[in-house]
Amino acid sequence: MRRGGGGGGTTIPDSSNITLTVVPALGGVSSGVNVAIYDGNSGAQIGSGVTNLVNGLGTATVNLTSNFSGIAIVKVYGCSTCTYLDERTFSTLSFADTDSLLAVTPVSTPGQSIGVSTLTNMAAAALSVTANNFNGSALTLPTSPITTASVNSSVASVLSIFGLSSDSTSNNLLLFSVPVIYGINSQSTDQLSGSGSNLNLGVLLTALAQSIPSGTSLTSASTSLSSAIAQSVQNLQIDIKAQISSLNLITNLPSKLTAVIQNNLSTNSTIDANLSSSVSLAIQASTSSGSTSSGTSSGSTSSGSTSSGTSSGSTSSGSTSSGLLVASTLSQTLAIGLSTQIQLSVTASNGINTLVTPSKATYSSDNTNVLTVTKSGLVNSMGPGTANIKITYQNLSTSISITVPNGVNPNGFSGQVFN
Repeated sequence: MRRGGGGGGTTIPDSSNITLTVVPALGGVSSGVNVAIYDGNSGAQIGSGVTNLVNGLGTATVNLTSNFSGIAIVKVYGCSTCTYLDERTFSTLSFADTDSLLAVTPVSTPGQSIGVSTLTNMAAAALSVTANNFNGSALTLPTSPITTASVNSSVASVLSIFGLSSDSTSNNLLLFSVPVIYGINSQSTDQLSGSGSNLNLGVLLTALAQSIPSGTSLTSASTSLSSAIAQSVQNLQIDIKAQISSLNLITNLPSKLTAVIQNNLSTNSTIDANLSSSVSLAIQASTSSGSTSSGTSSGSTSSGSTSSGTSSGSTSSGSTSSGLLVASTLSQTLAIGLSTQIQLSVTASNGINTLVTPSKATYSSDNTNVLTVTKSGLVNSMGPGTANIKITYQNLSTSISITVPNGVNPNGFSGQVFN
């Protein structure tokens, strides 16, 4: 084990031990799931526990063996009878003792709650902390010291895969907070119950789980995603987005995210309806397959000579003999100060649908006091009103209408995944 190094944890043995609450987020897990916590500086195990069901959610309360403050490594792993909720089918799958999720996170507050998810598992891998670092209960630390700065960098690298922004404070800390997720006994008709940024984090995790191809367990997909991250850290020439695409680890994430948002908007108005547009470019260009227009619609649809089928949000299409250009955004409304990405695809006369990189089209707004649009198709709301964005790609053209209501967005994402 490596000992020493800047930015690690500090253990001060005394009687005032602190307690951490750990919530694994695959979906929700059953009772009996194991949690082990290690000092990120020394590698010593400083606490362990098992989950119990709290309001239907597998939750572990872990008493640390010392008054700890610093970087902690959290390992969550299953057992012979442990299960987790598969959010694709809302059935339970086995969570074996060989399956694990990891988080490398700052611990500074007694009673702190920590969410451990596929995203934290990927961020841990960016720090070269994977299941391979463990031999039973023993942990071998990576060669490079783990510091607050390196944790921040690992979070930023993971969020960037999904086209999301990160800052060194609130966004990074929130990645390790407890997301609003479905419990182990949830049904497909249930809705997420919560509010604020933790709800938005849960929405993203749910959509990510549902974008994992059928036939692949969520635990093995999480391991594969983390392995891809670890390989990209070891070999800087590896394009991590291309690696994920080639392994077929994520499909149709933007449309899955749109569906999850729409399924929960009726009872959770604090979900940021522009979240899926933030996720669009990086993942869609690399890993999404099929049309960007999918699912049921809560917005409006307009078309040229051929309709584009079902859609989410505001969708328009224009056609010629060579094909149909489909442009879509998540919603037909956009709060002042927010942005949304136009997503494009072309449906050929033979029915084959091809995604179009938005920067390859040209855009113009008929009212720049209401909406402006960048060369890459990012629409920015400037003031109240309705404006039309004209889109031209090769010999195809269409337009899309977006309304900006009075007032400001209460959720305040404004181009960032968490606030």
